[in-house]
Amino acid sequence: VTPEGQLKWKASTDAGFSECGPAAINKTGTVVYVADAIGTIYAFDTNDGHQIWKKETNGGLSGGVLVNGEDILYGNNSLVYFLNASDGNIIKEIDQQMWKTTGFAVSPDRRYAYLSCKNGGSLAQCIARIDLQKREQDKVLTVGADNTWGIAISPDGTLFAANKDGNAYCVEADLSAVRWSYGHTDISGALMTSSFNFSHPVADNDGNFLITSTGNDKKNMSKTYWFEGATGNLKDSWSYSKDVLGDGYTYTQQAGNNLVDGNFFCCYNSTGTNPGSFLCKYIGAERAKTGWASVGGDIYNSNCIK
Repeated sequence: VTPEGQLKWKASTDAGFSECGPAAINKTGTVVYVADAIGTIYAFDTNDGHQIWKKETNGGLSGGVLVNGEDILYGNNSLVYFLNASDGNIIKEIDQQMWKTTGFAVSPDRRYAYLSCKNGGSLAQCIARIDLQKREQDKVLTVGADNTWGIAISPDGTLFAANKDGNAYCVEADLSAVRWSYGHTDISGALMTSSFNFSHPVADNDGNFLITSTGNDKKNMSKTYWFEGATGNLKDSWSYSKDVLGDGYTYTQQAGNNLVDGNFFCCYNSTGTNPGSFLCKYIGAERAKTGWASVGGDIYNSNCIK
């Protein structure tokens, strides 16, 4: 699509892309890589959309695609792959199951990629670290009790992700431990599971994290949280009223957040008679510009390390 919103080209694929990870573009902007819901990854020419190559893999929903020079790092429900960027041939397979939609986070030194994963289990409770130079997985940490969603990364390499179990987690860069966690609760203090389901955070340039939760108006409104990365203390939190979000009771935040020029952006799914909302709040913070992530740290949203 052109910057003016006009269709430039479209290309046929073997399957759809619902709940798949984001696409990636090479450093020259000439090739876009995207993976579908049945384990096929494609390379398309960005000028006219012709297919350069496609590679069928063992797997289903794409978790994400990352470009690292001549390497493509690609993960799906079955395996994580290193592929040759020029022809799609498999360089190496890693026995890890990447969780859908989540994308990769990359360390400030560009040495490591992090992903939400199942690690052989039935739920994506873990975060894994991939050494991009050695092309191998070197660390895995169990984080929560349910599915872990997209990872944001701070300038010092600290990780942040939310889990369907109702908690947001801050994790040490070396995956040695969870630094702190925060549960989204109702007015009785009960943990609200699924409150961070599909919720993707963003990191600011001061090492803090923002994330939006799903709530229930009768117990607790949906909230945006702004955490201090070092301590887990709240810098701020806020909710949007029913006048903004419509007259339904349940407000679901199932998309990535973003932070641009001091403005925090988020969107809420439609519910009841509410058609959905795209919201912006000025908070004055800047997005993290060293370590970055598919869900809110890569300033160009290219998923290209170079």
